Amino acid sequence: MLQRVKLLKKAHPQAEIIFVARCHISLVVSLYKQYIKHGYGAKTFSEWLHDDYDKSFDYIIHVIDYIKNNFNRYLILDYDELRTNQDGFIKKICDFIGCDFPNDYNREKVYISPSDDNIKSIIKINKSKIIPKRFKQFFTYLFRKRS
Repeated sequence: MLQRVKLLKKAHPQAEIIFVARCHISLVVSLYKQYIKHGYGAKTFSEWLHDDYDKSFDYIIHVIDYIKNNFNRYLILDYDELRTNQDGFIKKICDFIGCDFPNDYNREKVYISPSDDNIKSIIKINKSKIIPKRFKQFFTYLFRKRS
């Protein structure tokens, strides 16, 4: 990611940046849920964290520091605020780009993360040798949380 930000700076030195970062803990939990949900494996959270977690996500702070030190105008937002205070999040972007806040935008949730119970069911399915791998995504779909 840092390499892409550096390329952006080189190609567009006067670019104005909006960067959305995610709290490290919620990012790690989300990555684990994706690992389970998409049928990549059935390890416990501890096993996955020790064996498979990509430590490169830990360097996000370096990306933010690079943006702060190399771009004249930037806005750094917290992804979790998008989930908890959608209007405030969008208002910050509107203020940054100089436009009015849209009062009539669609506030409907598009994606809902699977619950812990759904994750446990998906782990059982992923461990099963009976279900062919190509059907695992179908079963993941069946166990998703419905709105």
